[in-house]
Amino acid sequence: MLSLGNGENTKVMTTLRAAPGLAGVCDRVAELTDQPDIREFCNFIIVGLDGRALPDYETIDLMKVPRLAPHVFVHDYRAGTEKGMFVKFSGTAIDEHYGKVLQGQYIEEFYTGSDGADRYFPLHRRAIAERRPFFAKRAVLFDRGGPRERIKQSTALYFPCSSDGLAVNYGIGVAVFESVREETEPLYLIL
Repeated sequence: MLSLGNGENTKVMTTLRAAPGLAGVCDRVAELTDQPDIREFCNFIIVGLDGRALPDYETIDLMKVPRLAPHVFVHDYRAGTEKGMFVKFSGTAIDEHYGKVLQGQYIEEFYTGSDGADRYFPLHRRAIAERRPFFAKRAVLFDRGGPRERIKQSTALYFPCSSDGLAVNYGIGVAVFESVREETEPLYLIL
């Protein structure tokens, strides 16, 4: 049973029954990581479905989870993705990781991770096409060959969003960057 720790178990279970396509996502995420921000974000999104098959970005209130907002990113696909995935919002922890504000840019223009072109961007595009969330956990080399070169453990959870229930018009996710303690098997999973 999912719990937000505030007595909302009944609401969560009702929501999960109303949206069977994503009902097991938080259980699956809990199997994949013990990272509290990732798990809390998953619960927040699933609780907010209100019977929809996908979250509706326009109804998501990040002020309900202000502690997570620094790790949240939002992509805007309303103009398509031919030029790339447009960043509508990026939290301060994400901006600090890259050393600049990402809002208003395309992710493909600033992402410096060694897995972008061959693993991470295709995972985004597959999640959009399949209308399914993804989970990624991997050690990534950022800023290869530059003065800020570093390896970070990156854990991300992403949900495609739909305002009309048909088209994916936004995507919302959470990314946590941590110092690598030990090598882990990289995971790039559609959930």
